[in-house]
Amino acid sequence: MKLTKDDLNGIWADVPISWDEDYALDEPALRDNLRRLADDGIDCLYVNGTASEFYAQSWEDFQQIVDVFLDELKGRGVRTQIGRNATYTDGVIRMIDYVISRSADGV
Repeated sequence: MKLTKDDLNGIWADVPISWDEDYALDEPALRDNLRRLADDGIDCLYVNGTASEFYAQSWEDFQQIVDVFLDELKGRGVRTQIGRNATYTDGVIRMIDYVISRSADGV
């Protein structure tokens, strides 16, 4: 499913990124948060929105966040949207291409 103007309804929630004390993605905590939000009946979850520090994420961090986010929500009936931003245009385009390749509902 791809997001359209007709899909922009319901309860949406931004998912904060969980980092550990070594500044690495805390994947178990992120997965747990995603499961709880999906189980609570949220219509759409998005990550890397205005609450995320896009400028501090490496390319590898971005890919891992997207992969965990989409893998954990697959088959749960929750629409997915992934924000992308960078300090340079090619970086934004690279992120959009990656999100599209992973089949998120929206970017």
